[in-house]
Amino acid sequence: MRNILVTVLILSVSIGVSFTPKATADPAGPDSGDQICGQQGTSGTPATGEPASNNWLCRKCRTLVQAADKPSSSYCPSGGHHQWNNLGRVGNTLYQCNRCNTTVASKDKPSSAYCPAGGLHQWNRLAN
Repeated sequence: MRNILVTVLILSVSIGVSFTPKATADPAGPDSGDQICGQQGTSGTPATGEPASNNWLCRKCRTLVQAADKPSSSYCPSGGHHQWNNLGRVGNTLYQCNRCNTTVASKDKPSSAYCPAGGLHQWNRLAN
């Protein structure tokens, strides 16, 4: 499921389409104010007057989310709470980490901090 979501997000960014995944259940409830990670999607861009999206990666479950603000830490599939790391602004350039194989569409080279595989990310720019 993670690979499909990442592929869809990469494709949607590369062709300029906004993507908002839908969850099948909402355990947080409509009035709780919490969002589960599967309900996060891309926000706007500065051109639309909305906040720019950031790439957020959970250090535990390796879920990649594009959102303007830090996603909810609830409901990590690896147990307990997500441990989100802000990789930087969403963009059109693809980068892949040699250590954890995460692929991210970023405006600039993503942050190297907190690679889920241990140590620091080692980002390589992919040909677009």
